[in-house]
Amino acid sequence: MSSYNKSNLGENGANVENGDDSENINPLLGTMRKLAGIVESKTGLLKVLEPINCLKCYTLSFDSRKNKFATFSSSNELVGCYSISDTMFSFEVTLFGGTKVAEIEDGSFYVAPFWKKTIQSFSLNENELRLYYDNRNYYLLFNIQEL
Repeated sequence: MSSYNKSNLGENGANVENGDDSENINPLLGTMRKLAGIVESKTGLLKVLEPINCLKCYTLSFDSRKNKFATFSSSNELVGCYSISDTMFSFEVTLFGGTKVAEIEDGSFYVAPFWKKTIQSFSLNENELRLYYDNRNYYLLFNIQEL
């Protein structure tokens, strides 16, 4: 996956550097991420969520063709739809649902921004995805995972 560079995108999100002016580019499509933790934007303090040794917990995968995602918390399988604006780096959860088993350990911290639909924007580079919420006071920090 190449680095996401806003300067290469045209008004509609097309990669004008490569001569592509036909379609919007969604850099999240077909990727899978694993949560590193929740970061407080002001201090940079990283909170690693428990359980740590759960391979599927706190993973986020994006469908390869549509703006749909699937995620796992500490106890639940969740799915949703989202919309993004590449030019403004906005991210909005438009639909969200899933199982509703009581979360264990830190699971409720992870799912709250999705359920409350408070995720507002994102930043992305080759290895890292940040989903900002609560007026950009916090972000979910994800690292790339092989599918």
